Amino acid sequence: PILQKLKVGETHTLAELWAQGQFIAPLSAKDFVSYGVTSLGVDKKGDMPWPKERREEFSHRDGKGNLFVLWDPKEKRKALLVLRLYDIDNKLISEAKPLKLDLKKGIQSMSSWEVPVSNLPAGTYRLDVLLDDGPAWRGFFRVVE
Repeated sequence: PILQKLKVGETHTLAELWAQGQFIAPLSAKDFVSYGVTSLGVDKKGDMPWPKERREEFSHRDGKGNLFVLWDPKEKRKALLVLRLYDIDNKLISEAKPLKLDLKKGIQSMSSWEVPVSNLPAGTYRLDVLLDDGPAWRGFFRVVE
């Protein structure tokens, strides 16, 4: 749905607002996620990669940020994994290529993405990680000059 600017004095039902994209979908697949964080990079030394220098604010000089998600599934699941980037107005800016994810009960695994920030205007952004169509993790970050 295309977002529409609401006019002062107009009334709308919640269903109309939902259809216009005014709400963010709840995290319906959050039970699969143990930990998620934005950072300056990912340290790949050791047994499992881990985020380094956690951040919620990036500058254009940083060039990119990283998103790290640690999966700790309570049940087996095969799914498509998608990362989406939204602006503060809930407008989809970009979507990473879907990845196949094979989660095994009780076995931790991780996913990470580079998030280019050098071309994003200064502002606040949202990242959603989806398992199939269900949001599993959500985070916000800022880009500054």
